[in-house]
Amino acid sequence: MYNAYMFRAPKTGRPTRTVVEWFRNRTWFAAVSYHSGKKPYALDREFSASRAKPACLWAKYARGTTGPSEQLVLRVNETYKHTSLWYFHPVWDLAADSAIPPDDLRRLIRKIEPKVRNNLIRQGTEGNSPFWFALEYDPILVLEVFVQQASIASLAGIIAMIRVAELQQNQLLHLTGHVALAHHAEAARDVSILNGLVPDFYAMMIRRMLTTKYSETKPVKILEGMRKSTQSRIAQRDEALIGQLAARRLAHRDEILMLWAMRKTALEGLGA
Repeated sequence: MYNAYMFRAPKTGRPTRTVVEWFRNRTWFAAVSYHSGKKPYALDREFSASRAKPACLWAKYARGTTGPSEQLVLRVNETYKHTSLWYFHPVWDLAADSAIPPDDLRRLIRKIEPKVRNNLIRQGTEGNSPFWFALEYDPILVLEVFVQQASIASLAGIIAMIRVAELQQNQLLHLTGHVALAHHAEAARDVSILNGLVPDFYAMMIRRMLTTKYSETKPVKILEGMRKSTQSRIAQRDEALIGQLAARRLAHRDEILMLWAMRKTALEGLGA
């Protein structure tokens, strides 16, 4: 768990300034430890300028209270491949506790791995705007795509989807993000490195989403849009799949209604 004392500047290294940096530092250390099979002391000796007198920074990286330099991240990646991904991944910028301008959001989405990014931006529109989802007409399918396999890329995709929903004032897409994050958190428990973000990181993101304000739109209106979308999709599918599709819609509809009630209660408690 994180708390305020963790953000006091240490005597050495680069102090952690935000909660998201704290998560990033800890996750990067977890990736290095996982790929190397080593604990902080051994990594201190391996990467310290003086092996006789290590700097003792790696225990701080493990706690998240101090962040590595970019040079160190790249140097470690030369020995333990793919570890730098966990530090430089766009998920951390997407999760920052501040508004993201449209141009910056477009840039961050382009950094997400193609298999996820291609489900965020409709083909042929990438150069114009990031706000056209390839699956925007069917939010439940969007949810299923990002939860099928928990990864740092699919987590970034869900957060990017929520960011776009906030800019578009798309309440259904935003509520779908609640459901997707909850399912992703459950799946992430069984994924090495990613499981270090459960539950704190996901809880932080969901709490932050609860404060997003929208114009008054009733759940019935949202669900009517879902119903029409479902009918359109069913018309294009084989008879054998209709029952399965309807069952999935019903289950996710109930989840979204429950989250709507939770969100309304939370907003009332905040005096919004």
